[in-house]
Order: sequence, then structure tokens, then C-alpha cells
Amino acid sequence: MTFNPSLIAKIISSVDQISERDVEIKSKSSIVQGKWLDPIQVEPIVSYLLRPYEHGYWSFGGEWMSSAPIFLYLLDELGTLRELENIPESKVPGFLARQLSVAKRMELIHVTSRLSALHFLFLAAKRDAEGDDLSVIHDRYSWIKRINLSRFREKFSSAYEIFESLVYYPGYKAGVGENNRLIIGANGLVNYSSYPSNGGKILLASAEKKSIEGLHAFYEASGVIQNSSIERIFSPEERLFYPYFDFLSGVFSYVIQDERAQNFSQALDYYRAEDFTHCISTLGLVAEDYLTRIYVTLLREQCLPGMTLGQLNEAIHKRIIEILQPAKDVLLNLDELYSRVNGLADNGAEVKDQKSIYRGLLNVIKEDRIFFNKRIDELTKNSPRISPFPCRVRDNIFELLRFRNAASHNTRVPLGEFEAVRTLYCLVSLVSWWQQCIVDTDWEKGREQIIAQVVENGKR
Repeated sequence: MTFNPSLIAKIISSVDQISERDVEIKSKSSIVQGKWLDPIQVEPIVSYLLRPYEHGYWSFGGEWMSSAPIFLYLLDELGTLRELENIPESKVPGFLARQLSVAKRMELIHVTSRLSALHFLFLAAKRDAEGDDLSVIHDRYSWIKRINLSRFREKFSSAYEIFESLVYYPGYKAGVGENNRLIIGANGLVNYSSYPSNGGKILLASAEKKSIEGLHAFYEASGVIQNSSIERIFSPEERLFYPYFDFLSGVFSYVIQDERAQNFSQALDYYRAEDFTHCISTLGLVAEDYLTRIYVTLLREQCLPGMTLGQLNEAIHKRIIEILQPAKDVLLNLDELYSRVNGLADNGAEVKDQKSIYRGLLNVIKEDRIFFNKRIDELTKNSPRISPFPCRVRDNIFELLRFRNAASHNTRVPLGEFEAVRTLYCLVSLVSWWQQCIVDTDWEKGREQIIAQVVENGKR
């Protein structure tokens, strides 16, 4: 029986696809604190998280080739092809796959459709060349010990050289999985948004182009991808926010400096479980907590308990306006003066003419007031509201409020993954602004001075 790449690909696709997380231990929380990361490496990702529209991110995508020559070579080395040849001929790939033992099917999937396995294979080749111990790698993938690594390096020398120079670094972490998507590359942090077990495609995201260029060259030289490209993403919004959750989960402690992050963690767990309605509702509760903190800290007043997100937002703005804006000057009432003019006795034509002049003058003044008040209203009705929040944060609060209300009241507004991640971004925008506001404010000043300064800073 001849096993051409097309048939091998069909056999592989017919095997039950176990998840990439079979090689990773699932963490208890979606928040990976990431405190072990280098702040310099994290900085570009934090910039994207705080201002995604301004910074965007770099994306590398391609189609995974489970029947690539490198995988056929490995299957031949492992005897999998010979084992398939001993199975009675069949045109049904699923029949051929089911004749393999469970262990052999697992091996088939690992060899051809797992990024972690490919990474560990080249890492083993690197360590073997340096005479290092391979026991840890063999414990993870026992089939690697049956590969002649010296011959492998020679056979795929171009891919090996690129791995050695552009991918590998001391302390290299080869594993990629459901709870280990954000990894350190040779030139920065890379997020694996999608991998072969997710529909046969590979998709990487990074805040810096150099971080994915080496991996792109490595996968291309290995022949495991086709139709690949690198591009910078700013739109559409669905693509712009695609890696947002993974990035935030991986560097959470660099973005949210809050010891009371339990609700945040719960919201992200809902997101990972694809329970987007509860994710949005929980993020709304976190926002309420922060607006309460802002109200009490800025206004130095007790906040009424049980206020909703919208009520808190309105209360903050109302009190700030009351504190900063003095009472408006009131125009004198002309009606009494008009009545007094009319009450003058008509003692002759001269007085009669004077009354007519007075009435005409007062009418002109009244008409002018009506005209100018109307023009002032037209000019000021769209003017920026007095607010402690910068325009971007203010808009994000309104959007967060809209999604939170939709989640809480079961409205017809569709709530899916995109709406959840947009709500997450809006909340991160609010929290990061408040964190910076706390640092920038001189809390020794009086309340009015502090509020005035925060409002002024918000206009910038």
C-alpha cells in the first residue's frame, strides 16, 4: 500500500483529536500573574492592552501541514508507516486509523499535529548535539528517544540552524498549550492564539514583529505550514481584540496592580468557559467597585450603598459639577419694569411717546435675550461635560454600562466573545486610568484643588 501525503493527512484527521492541553497541566485560574516575566518584554504588550487602537499587534498565520515531509520522515523512523502497511487495504482512512493501537494513535497525533512535540523534538536535537541529558524530554515524549537525532539534524539542517539561531535561547520553554499560550521567544513574548488542533491552522500574535519573525522562518523551513503571512492588525475590531484575553491573562499583574482581583479572576474564568454573559456581568461588578472607590476617594464622602454602575457614574459627575461650578448669574426680570412703564399716567403726548419708547426698548432687550440665549444653548449643548475622566475613559464607561445592562436585563443586544472582550478592554481602561491618577495626584491638597486638577488632567 502506498501512503501518499494526502492519505496520511486523512488518516491523521480521522484519529480522535485530543486537545493540545494533554501536554500541559490546567491551571486553576485564567489569570497567569506573569511576575517572572521581564518588564521590558512585557511593556509592548501592556501598551497594546491599554491602547489597542493606537498600537495594534503583529499576527502570523498559516495552514498546518500534518503530512509534511518532516512528519512522514518521523513516522517512517518510528515504524508507523510499516505498521499501517500491514493493515488490510482499505479506502476508508478511519478504518486504517482504528487498527492502530491507542498508544500508536496518540503517537501519530503528537508527531504530526502538536506544536509542543515539534518544539521538544528540535530542543532534543539541540541538547543532544551539546551532550546534555534528555531524560526530561523523553519523559514528556517517549517516542523522541527512538529518533536518530544526529541523522535528523543532518536531514533537516536548514530548519535546525534556524531553530538554533532564531528560536532557541538558554532557558527555552518548548511547551505550548491551553494554559500556556503566552511564551517567551528568542526576541520577545509570543501568544499562540490558535494551533494545529484548532482546525488545522496556526495563528501567533505579538506586540513586536521581531518576536514572531524567527518562529515564522522556523516553521517555513520545517515545511510544516503553507499560505503563511505576517501582518500588523488594527482592524476590524474583531481581529484587533482577538488576542486581548490571552495577553491580559499572561501579564495581568503588570496591568492591574490590585490585591483584590478575585472578581477579575472570576470574570476571566467565565470568559475561558465561554460563558460570556456572566463574564460581562462580573466585569460590571468590578467596575461598580472601582467607581465606588473613585467616588469616596475624590469626593471624600460616603457613597450610598447599592448604587448601580450608571447611578455611580451620574453621582460622581453631579457632585463634581456642584463643587466646581459656582451658581450661574441670573438675568434681571424685565416683566416688573415693563409693568411699571405701562403704569405711568398718560399726562400729555410727550409722556405717551416716552412710554412707547420704553416699551419698544424693553421689547428689543427681551428679543435680544431670547436670541442670545438660544445661540448660547446651541454652542454649549455639545460642549464637553465636566468630568474627572478623560474622553476615552468616559466613552469606555458608557460602553461598559451598555454591555453590563444588556447582560443583567437579558436584552436583545447579542452578547458573545467580542462583546465580552470589549467590556474587558473598557474596564482595563478605567482601572489603569485610576491607578495612574492615584500616582499623579498630590493628596495633601484640599478636596476642591484635587478635583479641579483631576478634571483638568482629564482634558488633556
